[in-house]
Amino acid sequence: MDEPITDGVKITFGAVDENVDRRQISFVISDGTSAGGWSDLTADMLDDGLGDTQVMQTVTIGSLVVSFTIVDLSGNGKVNQGDFIRLTATSFAADTDYTFAAIYEPTDGAMGQCTFSG
Repeated sequence: MDEPITDGVKITFGAVDENVDRRQISFVISDGTSAGGWSDLTADMLDDGLGDTQVMQTVTIGSLVVSFTIVDLSGNGKVNQGDFIRLTATSFAADTDYTFAAIYEPTDGAMGQCTFSG
């Protein structure tokens, strides 16, 4: 599910069926032509207590520089319902559909994805 916010797009995790560690997931954003992504998150990055936040490196898709922040509400390093990701950029284009996906690395399957525009 995606929710527009004033400083980007907030994507919130729904219920997760298994005990999934952050290092088992990679994230990809695409504008239909170019793509970028984030991986190598570790449980250590997000196990410092309630509302633990990790800011990852930026990626460039086309001419757009995208920042990625992940918040672990329980701070346990696992993916739980309610944890969220915030994607920010100088300006997501209103006439471009962006696709964001969470990929479960052990099976290379999509955990979920959403599409949004600026």
